Amino acid sequence: MNKKITWLIGITVLISIFFLSRYTDTLSLTSSIKIEIELSRDLTGDIQIISAEGKKPGDVNSVETTIILKNVSDTEKRILAKGDWQDARGGAYGGSSSVRILAPGQAQTFQAGTNSLNVSVYKFSVGLSDKTEDELLTETLANKEIQIAQGQGMTYTESPTDSIPPWTPRGVANGEPFKAETIIFRQDHFPDWRLGISDRQFDVLKGAGYERFTQKDLQTIYIDLPHEPTTGSIFKREMSYGGGYFQIKPSPSAFETTSWNTSIAYYIEITQWNKGPSSDVNCNSLQALTGTASGRLYISFQGSEYTLENSWISGVFEDVPIVYCGKKSKA
Repeated sequence: MNKKITWLIGITVLISIFFLSRYTDTLSLTSSIKIEIELSRDLTGDIQIISAEGKKPGDVNSVETTIILKNVSDTEKRILAKGDWQDARGGAYGGSSSVRILAPGQAQTFQAGTNSLNVSVYKFSVGLSDKTEDELLTETLANKEIQIAQGQGMTYTESPTDSIPPWTPRGVANGEPFKAETIIFRQDHFPDWRLGISDRQFDVLKGAGYERFTQKDLQTIYIDLPHEPTTGSIFKREMSYGGGYFQIKPSPSAFETTSWNTSIAYYIEITQWNKGPSSDVNCNSLQALTGTASGRLYISFQGSEYTLENSWISGVFEDVPIVYCGKKSKA
């Protein structure tokens, strides 16, 4: 049984805890948008609703909500927060979920927005979670019944923008969850630079190709960059053939990968390029680490109904290695 508190949008209210099995407080205003918050029974007395505020129009979206929760207990709480936009008849207009850890006495802010003019209710539920945020993301991406709107870097699109979620790079490879475990910027042959994104950890000086001798199902995205990145570089590409490939599993049960050459689109932004001095290195010997890079990315691969499914990855990367192999170049 849940305790439910309801506000109309545009109102900020401090909530006191009522010892009732179900409590509803509805305020009458001219707006038809409501914020409904449900706390699970096992959080009663532990999580306090500090405030709920709505804007129509919002600063960025047509409708926005801001909800603040506080852990008033003396123990850490891992909570699952789900928000859904609905119309007056209960029709769904998207939403989101997140796992948060609230330390004793800590308050956190939950924000959401939509550009749909049909929504009239934002339903927000909070309960205890046994999952991590990473596990929740993987579970969500693996659920093909969940419809995720394009344009926010959280699903396949052929026209990437700078709307990229703050998660560590992840996405979907041929219908299965794909999470980046190793990201490398590598100069394999002077003056060419390549970005590699793999779903396993390995020795970056040896490379994904060497690792694939023992891990034949290692998947790697390869993107050929038009020039050496620098801090502030932005690489953008509309969907077109070539410019990289995906070493990908042709099916979830496959023990080996296949080289998938198809049309590719991407938005890659370099926020920090800390490349040290390069030295002459023979490509047949061990490569040399020359620094680290940070940034954001969205990459998509166009599928076909007869071969592989649409695939993509997005997210933020920090301090990934820059590996040099080739002629001496300027620092």
